[in-house]
Amino acid sequence: RHLLAADFHHARAVQLVRNYVAYRHQHRGGIFPDYTWLKLGIAVLPFEDVMGRPVMIARAKHFDSQTSAETFRCFYRGTVDCIIAHFLLKRRQQLDERNPLEQYVVVLDVRDAVRQNFSMTAIKVMIQESNTYYPDRVAQIFVLGVNMAVRRLWSLISPMVQPRTRKKTQLIT
Repeated sequence: RHLLAADFHHARAVQLVRNYVAYRHQHRGGIFPDYTWLKLGIAVLPFEDVMGRPVMIARAKHFDSQTSAETFRCFYRGTVDCIIAHFLLKRRQQLDERNPLEQYVVVLDVRDAVRQNFSMTAIKVMIQESNTYYPDRVAQIFVLGVNMAVRRLWSLISPMVQPRTRKKTQLIT
């Protein structure tokens, strides 16, 4: 997975692995999801798809744009670490051959979201965290309820996103 994220550049892949291992040591394996975050219902993981990939449904209308970058970073890490813990638990029995890269699917529902639910800071945190500690974990991203404002926003955000991730993203009206 790290080689894929680094476009098969060995030195970059090694650096990604070093960052990941250091992160895991620093946080004693991972971060627990915060109860406040769970209570808001922003992200839920109700099932796996037919490929054995957990499906995370994120509802933008529940996000408060005033959330600090550091708080959001903890929320995001806790959510993704929960998904990784799921993979580790499954792997104790055997590797799931349908999902050997242990990736997950994101369904981002932007219906009924307003400007107060948008935070460029949170988006930058998500991109930075994904690139540094969770490379190539996302298999696909589906954005539901897309309108013209969301399309404009995507045109601003997409240059900051890895090309592989851009290709995995589908905007659905």
